Amino acid sequence: MVLMRLLSSEIVKVLYSKQLWFTTALFVLVPFLFAMNISTNNPNVEASGLDHYSLFAFAMLGMFKELLLVFIVAIIFTATSYGKEIEDGIVKMTLVRLPYKWGLYIAKYIVNTLVVTFFIVSNLIASLVAYSIFMSREAASSPNDGSIGELVLMVMATLLGICFVVGVTMLLSLYIGFVGSLIGGLCIVIVFKFLDQVEAVRRFLPIYLTDSTQYYEYGVLSEAFYRAIVLLPVYTLVLVLLGLYLFMRKDTTR
Repeated sequence: MVLMRLLSSEIVKVLYSKQLWFTTALFVLVPFLFAMNISTNNPNVEASGLDHYSLFAFAMLGMFKELLLVFIVAIIFTATSYGKEIEDGIVKMTLVRLPYKWGLYIAKYIVNTLVVTFFIVSNLIASLVAYSIFMSREAASSPNDGSIGELVLMVMATLLGICFVVGVTMLLSLYIGFVGSLIGGLCIVIVFKFLDQVEAVRRFLPIYLTDSTQYYEYGVLSEAFYRAIVLLPVYTLVLVLLGLYLFMRKDTTR
């Protein structure tokens, strides 16, 4: 009951945030702009290699993921709604009225994850609408080369990455504040991307945090994808439990 009340309170707070709607507009408008541009400059959609909705949506979400925008947004929202509230004393005032301290941490984690998931869903829907309006007449009638499967795998890996990044940022926010968690979260994502090039350590990293290509190798799912599917949930669970433990022990009332 306490958790549900906290969740509804956090959701209402987010809905009144201008940052939410500005970011949603970005994720929605980009597919429309790309579809309009492709339709205008390359009427032969098949020649563009985007002759099915799933291929177009894969390209749009992949662009946001490759540029790290998905994770930057997750870091910014988490640091703002959690790290900044700790610095401003809002968390302290909230905890005074709460019988269970853990509820606030869990509620903020869930809401931040849902917010970034909302951006992903908005992007997928916008890609479908934009493709239907500007490109579908010249497109192929059915997907090729398992494109729908690749899109599903990308969405799955992206959502797992979001859960991981939110957990990292919340953990950092406990001790290095708003600005520190922003910088620290982004640095961790970038370091993971570069460490993927080091053979000795790459098998221990959830590399699909930043890599949205090569889900398949010779027609079958790659070993790297299976590693990511296993590692990301494990790392995320450890981060969330560790963050919750430290949050319970940390004196946030002073």
